[in-house]
Amino acid sequence: MLRTILCLILCIHCALSDLNLRQLIVNAKDGGVSAECYTQFKEMAGMDALFFMRMIDANPGPKISGLLEGNFNDLGAYDECLSIADDSKEIYGKYCLTSISLSEIVSSHKNLKLDHTLEVIQNLKEKMENLTETRLFDTEIIGQMSKLASRSHLGICIPNACTDLDIQKVLPLLVDESNCYTKFTNQTMDAGAIIALSTIYIILVIAFCSTSYDIICFMSATKPRYHILVAFSFYTNGMKLLKHSINADQLGCLHGIKTISMMWVILGHTYLNLMLVAPIDNISYLTDWLDDLASMFILSATLSVDTFFTVGGLLTVYVFMKSETTTMKESFKMVPMLYLHRYLRLTPAYAIMVLAYGSGLIKYMSDGPMLGILNGSIESCAKNWWSALLYLQNYSTTSGMCVGQSWYLSVDFQLFLLTPFILIPLKRWPKYVLPSMAVLGVIGIAIPFYIGYSDNLAGIGLGMMSPDFPNYYYSTHTRFTPYIVGMILGYYIHKMKKLQRIPKFNRGTLSLLWIILVGGLLFCIFDGMKFTKDTGNKWLDGLYLGFNRTLWSVILSFIILLCCTGNGGVINIFMSHPVFQVVSKLSYSMYLIHYIIILAVTASFRNVQHFSNFIALFQFCSLFSIVLILSVMFTLLFESPIIIIEKIVFHSRNERKL
Repeated sequence: MLRTILCLILCIHCALSDLNLRQLIVNAKDGGVSAECYTQFKEMAGMDALFFMRMIDANPGPKISGLLEGNFNDLGAYDECLSIADDSKEIYGKYCLTSISLSEIVSSHKNLKLDHTLEVIQNLKEKMENLTETRLFDTEIIGQMSKLASRSHLGICIPNACTDLDIQKVLPLLVDESNCYTKFTNQTMDAGAIIALSTIYIILVIAFCSTSYDIICFMSATKPRYHILVAFSFYTNGMKLLKHSINADQLGCLHGIKTISMMWVILGHTYLNLMLVAPIDNISYLTDWLDDLASMFILSATLSVDTFFTVGGLLTVYVFMKSETTTMKESFKMVPMLYLHRYLRLTPAYAIMVLAYGSGLIKYMSDGPMLGILNGSIESCAKNWWSALLYLQNYSTTSGMCVGQSWYLSVDFQLFLLTPFILIPLKRWPKYVLPSMAVLGVIGIAIPFYIGYSDNLAGIGLGMMSPDFPNYYYSTHTRFTPYIVGMILGYYIHKMKKLQRIPKFNRGTLSLLWIILVGGLLFCIFDGMKFTKDTGNKWLDGLYLGFNRTLWSVILSFIILLCCTGNGGVINIFMSHPVFQVVSKLSYSMYLIHYIIILAVTASFRNVQHFSNFIALFQFCSLFSIVLILSVMFTLLFESPIIIIEKIVFHSRNERKL
């Protein structure tokens, strides 16, 4: 009989057996649970029938529908469980998200003749394990998928005195107390979360006062006595955010490129989250989805990061080349100030995210059965906040990054530290420095080629998530080539604009160029499709890792060059639209906050989700809208004020020098 399972999941196992409540309590006692847990089960026997039935009703049913499609999850009734309470006896509902081996369930249900069910489970498990034939997923990811396909995730409701140890003594379940919740969970904040929230409140109060003073000055037609008093003003900063301008020096197409790339980042993370984090009811569909050519638009979304590297390198050179020419000695004296400026530009807004994660404040942003998915992020930031703020964690803590997507900031900052040693000589001796940069680009191709060849690393989609993944994807020495390509592009755009040597093409040539360039981008996206079957060819692995991202950045650079030289046509008009100019100003804040919003939404899911392109795109549209709105507030509070304060401080410092 179902001796152990009959103890806690009352509804399911009462339906599957003829045992009465007294027998259940005896099983609990025989199972060796704690005295407190056993006492509460015993007291429930004499309580109101409605109380008892609500506890039963909040547990999973005896049958999970959609088994043939790979639905092995039943989250139970989270809210109903937490609403169960008897204050007089201090008995409350406690929700625990658990997992159980499906083969164990089937073997323990021999009398129910579930041979066909066991066959379905085994077939699906084998189907997921066959993903080893594809290079799109590595063995760790396949193992996780196989685990998803061989374990049932159940949300059970038990009395509050019972612990995870009590559950595991009488049930073949895997459960951790951190995945158990009562109505008292997160009712009071930790000291760290209070400090983090207080910091945000203080900044909000400052912003309110600054905005009020700014509006008073505006209404009375007077100028602020000190500009720093309106540094946090929503009104002034909001007007700057919405302002768009067009001039000869501006590279308008970059706004559209940054916006679309940011959308691609969020889209990729939405799919990734739905596939590997959220509970879904059709795991078997993932193999069919991978066979679809359209899936490469998602699996190649990491190219969006190389777009940002290219744009970053371009702007760094373009802005520097327009600055006043000074002696080599004076230029190198300015380097520490360049570093300080960059650090102040990136860090304050980033530090707020690190504080929100490390203090545990993020766990108060959501409520639901999947709340435990935030625990890893909180622990990582509590431990590794220092390496995050020093932009070192892409090398020091790759296995537990604080604010996971911030590895990009570490790479970008490290690249910026090296750029002065290229920029300053470039301005004086371009004919020597440009070939040296080309040589650096070749080295940047050779390093990932060697990693792909020697480690047999495909580097496409989730296939990079192998033990060798950090050696490639997070490392500055393997990701700098697109940045170098962008720097070379920035130099030539500046040169063309300065000398007014703008290339012009006839309509036929221009059309052919655009067809080749767009085709090249599509080639980079779909090139990874060859890894859907494991050829075991190290040369293909090396060539893909070495050339795919570089080719993407080179093609993108030619597109930017055409747009910036009047050869972009309708594409440049579209990319330079004022809406993109506004949204691109929010891209940094969007990058910082988008993933925690995705996790918070996932943590609040009450029901099992269905994986499909339609559902994923619907979630993306919803998430992007939320991220866009919240990024406006985040920018106005934590990004724009620092930019203004920095300008005021350094401008005053320069004036004192004069």
